[in-house]
Amino acid sequence: MIPEEWNGTLFISLGNEPGDISAAFKQFQDVLAKNQTKGFEWEAQQMNDEDHGSVVLRSHYIRFRKVHGGWQMPRDPATGAVAGGLKGAEEHYKKLSQKFGYIIPVPENLINQIGYQLMFAGKRDEAIATFKNNVERYPDSANVYHSLAEAYEKGGQLDLAKPLYDRAQALGQQNNDPNWALYKANFDRASEKLRQSEAARKNQ
Repeated sequence: MIPEEWNGTLFISLGNEPGDISAAFKQFQDVLAKNQTKGFEWEAQQMNDEDHGSVVLRSHYIRFRKVHGGWQMPRDPATGAVAGGLKGAEEHYKKLSQKFGYIIPVPENLINQIGYQLMFAGKRDEAIATFKNNVERYPDSANVYHSLAEAYEKGGQLDLAKPLYDRAQALGQQNNDPNWALYKANFDRASEKLRQSEAARKNQ
């Protein structure tokens, strides 16, 4: 029998072991079923297709799935889009932090995904606000500046996009970012596009 308890969650398992140990396992299940302690969760499984040795690895996997249940952000089942926006993400990770007893920040890539969802939905101002929020949270990441630059460029604000592309390519080079070539290419392209635009205005 494999008992594992962590953070108020108990998972016990038993392989195909008939006799006294199986009877004791069922008795323990009955005791747990009568337990109504707030904040305490449990699960018990008897795996008749496993033996005393093979039950361990499978039990560890199930236990971690149970302990970390609810970790992922809710998503729209039809589109896979993150539900609730940035506010929903903040609330979700606040609850996770309370559950696990330490601060779990909203991941950079999740905020970025929310920003692109907003941008593709035509909500550019909300997307920009979300990307700016990501820059404030993760100022050493090249990608957050690149995403904000893209949002500005799509709105025709190359003057705002260019310095952000520059920051992205500089950080990308400094951090050996695998996307550095893309950041630099976009900075060079935006710089040339802005130069041509300024030149055209002068010639009018």
